Amino acid sequence: MKIISQKKLPKNEALLEVSIPWTTLEETRGAVLKNLNQEIKIPGFRSGHIPEKILLEQIGEEYLWQEMAEKTLRKIYPKIIEEAKLNPLTPPDIKIKKLAPQNPLEIEIGISLFPEFSLPNYQKIADEIIASEKANELKIEDIEEKEVQDLLSEIHKIRTGTDQVEDAEEISFPSFDDNFAKKLGDFKNLEELKNRLRQNLILEKKHRQKEKARALFLEKIIKETPLEISDRLIKEELEHFLNHHPETKEEEKEEAKKQIEEKLKLEFIIEAIFKKENISLSDETLETSLVQLKQTYPDQPIDQNRLRNFLLNETFFQKILKEEKD
Repeated sequence: MKIISQKKLPKNEALLEVSIPWTTLEETRGAVLKNLNQEIKIPGFRSGHIPEKILLEQIGEEYLWQEMAEKTLRKIYPKIIEEAKLNPLTPPDIKIKKLAPQNPLEIEIGISLFPEFSLPNYQKIADEIIASEKANELKIEDIEEKEVQDLLSEIHKIRTGTDQVEDAEEISFPSFDDNFAKKLGDFKNLEELKNRLRQNLILEKKHRQKEKARALFLEKIIKETPLEISDRLIKEELEHFLNHHPETKEEEKEEAKKQIEEKLKLEFIIEAIFKKENISLSDETLETSLVQLKQTYPDQPIDQNRLRNFLLNETFFQKILKEEKD
């Protein structure tokens, strides 16, 4: 086997031209014929017992050569990659340029490579977002009385099962009294209920604020990372997407392609940060979370891979954005 040429292409792709001696293909002839003898059905002969001459008359010499070439390539491809010192990301795109007996097999191999890129100063980006969050930190006194009354109105609608309270602005607040609060739970009076609602509203707003900060961080690191994705990889991912979403309209495919490219960029960037920050998840942590979920949702199946990814992402944001654990 000989690598005739090796080119590094844009967007983390490579193109190899390789020559393989015919003698290397000949080494696979016996095994290929044996497999074909089992697969091919010819009337009057049992599988595995077809004379070679009759088998070749049925399939043709060119078909045999093709099978020999494919078997050879499956065996020799790892050696080609090792010699070329490449790090493939996806299966190769192999094109046979010349296949003729007693001549070297000439092939062209297109390869998508793991991207090489430099991370931006992601901690600086995170610190800027953290500073902005602190400057706009929510406090319980930021909750307006109208928000509390709106929530009381919704509770009232749910409890009565009617639309008696249609607009919180039309409600005089005394419509809700201490007795109303006591019926809802262990509340001494209406004010205690309102304080609990304010706390819940703060938690909800902080959660939305946290999600917004995360989205902003991801948007910024994608924008500031010089990373190009292989067209071959994007094409493969798009085909996979369309196979699962055949209803996708032609005009929607370009947008789907852009989203796939952004998703792939983000996956590579996050993986690089995980590696640099040594972020991982112990089996013990995963098992503890599994037990807790099974206790909470005993009848629901739990996808361990999704749970692992969720826990890793939470660990990532807690470390980089210095989030408090929920």
